[in-house]
Amino acid sequence: MRNVLFITITVFFGVILCGCGGNKTPTGDDRIVAKVNNYEMTVADFREGLETMPVDRALSVNPVEAKKEVLENLITKRLLLQEAQKQNFDKERAFMREIERHWEQALLKLLFRKKSYDLSRDIAVEDSEIIDEYRKMKRRIYADIIILKDKGLAERLSAAGDKFEEVKESIKDKISSGKAAEWCSPGDLPQYLEEPLFSMKPGEVSRPVKSGNQWAVMRALKEEGVDIGPFEKAAPDIREAIMRRKKEEAFEKWIAALRKNANVKIDNKILE
Repeated sequence: MRNVLFITITVFFGVILCGCGGNKTPTGDDRIVAKVNNYEMTVADFREGLETMPVDRALSVNPVEAKKEVLENLITKRLLLQEAQKQNFDKERAFMREIERHWEQALLKLLFRKKSYDLSRDIAVEDSEIIDEYRKMKRRIYADIIILKDKGLAERLSAAGDKFEEVKESIKDKISSGKAAEWCSPGDLPQYLEEPLFSMKPGEVSRPVKSGNQWAVMRALKEEGVDIGPFEKAAPDIREAIMRRKKEEAFEKWIAALRKNANVKIDNKILE
Protein backbone atom coordinates (compact mmCIF):
# COMPACT_ATOMS: atom_id res chain seq x y z
CA MET A 1 0.00 0.00 0.00
CA ARG A 2 2.85 2.37 0.84
CA ASN A 3 4.36 1.86 -2.62
CA VAL A 4 1.01 2.66 -4.24
CA LEU A 5 0.76 5.88 -2.21
CA PHE A 6 4.32 6.82 -3.07
CA ILE A 7 3.70 6.35 -6.81
CA THR A 8 0.41 8.24 -6.61
CA ILE A 9 1.93 11.19 -4.77
CA THR A 10 5.01 11.26 -7.00
CA VAL A 11 2.90 11.41 -10.15
CA PHE A 12 0.39 13.94 -8.89
CA PHE A 13 3.01 16.17 -7.27
CA GLY A 14 4.30 16.68 -10.79
CA VAL A 15 0.79 17.41 -12.04
CA ILE A 16 0.09 19.78 -9.16
CA LEU A 17 3.34 21.67 -9.62
CA CYS A 18 2.71 22.06 -13.33
CA GLY A 19 -0.87 23.12 -12.78
CA CYS A 20 -0.24 25.72 -10.14
CA GLY A 21 1.67 28.29 -12.05
CA GLY A 22 0.78 28.21 -15.71
CA ASN A 23 3.81 29.15 -17.79
CA LYS A 24 5.60 30.87 -14.93
CA THR A 25 8.92 29.65 -13.56
CA PRO A 26 8.79 27.03 -10.74
CA THR A 27 9.95 29.55 -8.10
CA GLY A 28 9.35 33.20 -7.37
CA ASP A 29 5.59 33.20 -8.13
CA ASP A 30 4.17 35.81 -5.73
CA ARG A 31 0.49 35.39 -6.59
CA ILE A 32 -1.59 34.91 -3.44
CA VAL A 33 -3.20 31.47 -3.38
CA ALA A 34 -4.64 31.86 0.15
CA LYS A 35 -4.83 34.27 3.09
CA VAL A 36 -4.69 32.97 6.63
CA ASN A 37 -5.47 35.87 8.97
CA ASN A 38 -2.56 38.27 8.33
CA TYR A 39 -0.47 35.69 6.45
CA GLU A 40 -0.46 35.60 2.64
CA MET A 41 0.46 32.26 1.07
CA THR A 42 1.97 32.67 -2.39
CA VAL A 43 2.12 30.07 -5.12
CA ALA A 44 5.84 29.78 -4.36
CA ASP A 45 5.01 29.07 -0.69
CA PHE A 46 2.49 26.45 -1.81
CA ARG A 47 5.07 24.72 -4.00
CA GLU A 48 7.62 24.73 -1.19
CA GLY A 49 5.12 23.20 1.22
CA LEU A 50 4.21 20.61 -1.38
CA GLU A 51 7.83 19.58 -1.93
CA THR A 52 8.41 19.03 1.80
CA MET A 53 5.20 17.03 2.29
CA PRO A 54 5.67 13.42 3.53
CA VAL A 55 5.56 10.95 0.64
CA ASP A 56 3.31 8.54 2.56
CA ARG A 57 0.43 11.01 2.73
CA ALA A 58 -2.60 9.84 0.73
CA LEU A 59 -4.02 12.31 -1.81
CA SER A 60 -7.01 12.30 -4.13
CA VAL A 61 -6.39 10.91 -7.62
CA ASN A 62 -8.03 14.07 -8.99
CA PRO A 63 -5.32 16.77 -9.46
CA VAL A 64 -7.63 19.66 -8.50
CA GLU A 65 -8.87 17.87 -5.38
CA ALA A 66 -5.29 16.91 -4.51
CA LYS A 67 -4.23 20.57 -4.68
CA LYS A 68 -7.11 21.51 -2.37
CA GLU A 69 -6.15 18.78 0.10
CA VAL A 70 -2.55 19.96 0.17
CA LEU A 71 -3.67 23.57 0.60
CA GLU A 72 -5.94 22.63 3.52
CA ASN A 73 -3.02 20.86 5.16
CA LEU A 74 -0.80 23.93 4.76
CA ILE A 75 -3.54 26.24 6.07
CA THR A 76 -4.01 24.05 9.15
CA LYS A 77 -0.26 24.09 9.75
CA ARG A 78 -0.20 27.90 9.44
CA LEU A 79 -3.13 28.29 11.88
CA LEU A 80 -1.34 26.11 14.43
CA LEU A 81 1.85 28.16 14.04
CA GLN A 82 -0.12 31.39 14.51
CA GLU A 83 -1.74 29.99 17.65
CA ALA A 84 1.68 28.98 19.01
CA GLN A 85 2.93 32.53 18.40
CA LYS A 86 -0.12 33.98 20.16
CA GLN A 87 0.83 31.98 23.22
CA ASN A 88 4.43 33.26 22.93
CA PHE A 89 5.89 29.78 22.51
CA ASP A 90 8.29 31.26 19.95
CA LYS A 91 9.85 33.42 22.67
CA GLU A 92 10.55 30.63 25.14
CA ARG A 93 14.15 29.56 25.76
CA ALA A 94 13.35 25.94 24.95
CA PHE A 95 12.09 26.99 21.52
CA MET A 96 15.14 29.15 20.86
CA ARG A 97 17.45 26.29 21.84
CA GLU A 98 15.59 23.97 19.48
CA ILE A 99 15.93 26.49 16.64
CA GLU A 100 19.64 26.88 17.38
CA ARG A 101 20.12 23.10 17.43
CA HIS A 102 18.43 22.65 14.02
CA TRP A 103 20.37 25.63 12.64
CA GLU A 104 23.65 24.07 13.76
CA GLN A 105 22.73 20.68 12.32
CA ALA A 106 21.78 22.23 8.99
CA LEU A 107 25.08 24.15 8.84
CA LEU A 108 27.10 21.04 9.67
CA LYS A 109 25.23 18.99 7.09
CA LEU A 110 25.98 21.55 4.39
CA LEU A 111 29.63 21.80 5.46
CA PHE A 112 30.14 18.02 5.50
CA ARG A 113 28.46 17.61 2.13
CA LYS A 114 30.61 20.34 0.55
CA LYS A 115 33.84 19.08 2.13
CA SER A 116 33.07 15.48 1.16
CA TYR A 117 32.63 16.59 -2.44
CA ASP A 118 35.87 18.60 -2.38
CA LEU A 119 37.84 15.71 -0.87
CA SER A 120 36.44 13.21 -3.39
CA ARG A 121 37.84 15.24 -6.27
CA ASP A 122 41.38 14.90 -4.90
CA ILE A 123 41.23 11.20 -4.00
CA ALA A 124 42.12 8.43 -6.43
CA VAL A 125 42.22 4.66 -6.02
CA GLU A 126 44.98 2.94 -7.99
CA ASP A 127 44.58 -0.54 -9.48
CA SER A 128 47.58 -1.68 -7.45
CA GLU A 129 45.76 -0.72 -4.24
CA ILE A 130 42.76 -2.82 -5.23
CA ILE A 131 45.00 -5.81 -5.98
CA ASP A 132 46.81 -5.45 -2.63
CA GLU A 133 43.52 -5.17 -0.77
CA TYR A 134 42.14 -8.23 -2.58
CA ARG A 135 45.17 -10.27 -1.56
CA LYS A 136 44.81 -9.06 2.01
CA MET A 137 41.12 -9.99 2.08
CA LYS A 138 42.00 -13.55 1.10
CA ARG A 139 43.72 -13.97 4.48
CA ARG A 140 42.72 -13.87 8.09
CA ILE A 141 45.19 -13.91 10.93
CA TYR A 142 44.95 -15.40 14.41
CA ALA A 143 46.74 -12.87 16.55
CA ASP A 144 47.52 -11.59 20.01
CA ILE A 145 46.81 -7.86 20.23
CA ILE A 146 48.04 -6.54 23.56
CA ILE A 147 47.18 -2.98 24.62
CA LEU A 148 49.36 -1.33 27.27
CA LYS A 149 49.45 2.16 28.74
CA ASP A 150 53.19 2.01 29.41
CA LYS A 151 55.38 2.36 26.31
CA GLY A 152 58.34 0.81 28.12
CA LEU A 153 56.35 -2.36 28.86
CA ALA A 154 55.17 -2.44 25.24
CA GLU A 155 58.78 -2.28 24.02
CA ARG A 156 59.77 -5.01 26.46
CA LEU A 157 56.98 -7.28 25.22
CA SER A 158 57.80 -6.53 21.60
CA ALA A 159 61.42 -7.58 22.11
CA ALA A 160 60.59 -10.70 24.16
CA GLY A 161 61.07 -13.15 21.28
CA ASP A 162 60.60 -16.77 22.42
CA LYS A 163 59.74 -15.52 25.91
CA PHE A 164 56.67 -13.60 24.68
CA GLU A 165 54.19 -15.64 26.75
CA GLU A 166 56.40 -15.43 29.82
CA VAL A 167 56.69 -11.64 29.60
CA LYS A 168 53.00 -11.33 28.79
CA GLU A 169 52.12 -13.30 31.92
CA SER A 170 54.44 -11.17 34.06
CA ILE A 171 52.74 -7.93 33.02
CA LYS A 172 49.17 -9.24 32.79
CA ASP A 173 47.96 -6.77 35.44
CA LYS A 174 49.18 -3.90 33.24
CA ILE A 175 47.35 -5.07 30.10
CA SER A 176 44.41 -2.80 29.25
CA SER A 177 42.83 -5.24 26.79
CA GLY A 178 43.68 -8.17 24.54
CA LYS A 179 44.34 -10.99 26.98
CA ALA A 180 43.13 -13.67 24.51
CA ALA A 181 44.11 -14.26 20.88
CA GLU A 182 41.45 -13.83 18.19
CA TRP A 183 40.92 -14.13 14.44
CA CYS A 184 41.28 -10.86 12.55
CA SER A 185 40.02 -10.16 9.04
CA PRO A 186 40.55 -7.00 6.96
CA GLY A 187 38.22 -4.31 8.25
CA ASP A 188 38.08 -5.64 11.81
CA LEU A 189 40.81 -3.33 13.09
CA PRO A 190 41.66 0.35 12.70
CA GLN A 191 43.89 0.94 9.70
CA TYR A 192 46.91 1.81 11.87
CA LEU A 193 46.73 -1.69 13.38
CA GLU A 194 45.58 -3.59 10.31
CA GLU A 195 48.46 -2.46 8.10
CA PRO A 196 51.29 -3.76 10.33
CA LEU A 197 49.41 -6.93 11.30
CA PHE A 198 48.73 -8.02 7.71
CA SER A 199 52.35 -7.36 6.76
CA MET A 200 53.44 -9.96 9.32
CA LYS A 201 53.99 -13.70 9.01
CA PRO A 202 53.04 -16.27 11.67
CA GLY A 203 55.44 -16.09 14.58
CA GLU A 204 56.37 -12.44 14.07
CA VAL A 205 55.80 -9.71 16.66
CA SER A 206 55.20 -6.06 15.82
CA ARG A 207 56.94 -3.02 17.19
CA PRO A 208 54.77 -1.00 19.62
CA VAL A 209 52.06 0.83 17.68
CA LYS A 210 50.53 3.98 19.15
CA SER A 211 46.81 3.50 19.78
CA GLY A 212 45.32 6.70 21.18
CA ASN A 213 47.05 7.27 24.51
CA GLN A 214 48.16 3.63 24.70
CA TRP A 215 50.42 1.19 22.84
CA ALA A 216 49.60 -1.99 20.95
CA VAL A 217 51.87 -4.98 20.45
CA MET A 218 50.69 -7.63 17.98
CA ARG A 219 51.84 -11.20 17.48
CA ALA A 220 50.69 -13.22 14.47
CA LEU A 221 50.13 -16.82 15.56
CA LYS A 222 48.72 -18.43 12.42
CA GLU A 223 46.77 -17.57 9.29
CA GLU A 224 44.34 -19.20 6.89
CA GLY A 225 42.93 -18.49 3.46
CA VAL A 226 39.47 -17.04 2.84
CA ASP A 227 37.44 -17.54 -0.34
CA ILE A 228 36.07 -14.16 -1.45
CA GLY A 229 35.33 -15.03 -5.07
CA PRO A 230 37.04 -13.94 -8.29
CA PHE A 231 38.92 -10.64 -8.44
CA GLU A 232 36.75 -9.22 -11.24
CA LYS A 233 33.61 -9.56 -9.12
CA ALA A 234 35.15 -8.25 -5.90
CA ALA A 235 37.09 -5.32 -7.42
CA PRO A 236 34.22 -2.74 -7.59
CA ASP A 237 33.31 -3.22 -3.92
CA ILE A 238 36.98 -3.09 -2.93
CA ARG A 239 37.48 0.15 -4.86
CA GLU A 240 34.46 1.70 -3.13
CA ALA A 241 35.68 0.58 0.31
CA ILE A 242 39.15 2.04 -0.29
CA MET A 243 37.63 5.30 -1.52
CA ARG A 244 35.41 5.51 1.56
CA ARG A 245 38.36 4.81 3.85
CA LYS A 246 40.51 7.44 2.16
CA LYS A 247 37.72 10.01 2.45
CA GLU A 248 37.33 9.25 6.16
CA GLU A 249 41.08 9.59 6.71
CA ALA A 250 41.19 12.86 4.75
CA PHE A 251 38.23 14.15 6.75
CA GLU A 252 39.92 13.30 10.04
CA LYS A 253 43.10 15.08 8.93
CA TRP A 254 41.07 18.13 7.92
CA ILE A 255 39.33 18.25 11.31
CA ALA A 256 42.69 17.81 13.08
CA ALA A 257 44.08 20.74 11.08
CA LEU A 258 41.08 22.88 12.07
CA ARG A 259 41.76 22.13 15.72
CA LYS A 260 45.50 22.73 15.38
CA ASN A 261 45.00 26.13 13.74
CA ALA A 262 42.26 27.23 16.14
CA ASN A 263 42.79 29.20 19.34
CA VAL A 264 41.29 26.82 21.91
CA LYS A 265 41.74 27.33 25.65
CA ILE A 266 40.43 24.87 28.23
CA ASP A 267 40.13 25.46 31.96
CA ASN A 268 40.77 21.96 33.30
CA LYS A 269 40.14 23.09 36.89
CA ILE A 270 36.46 23.52 36.09
CA LEU A 271 36.32 19.93 34.86
CA GLU A 272 37.75 18.53 38.09
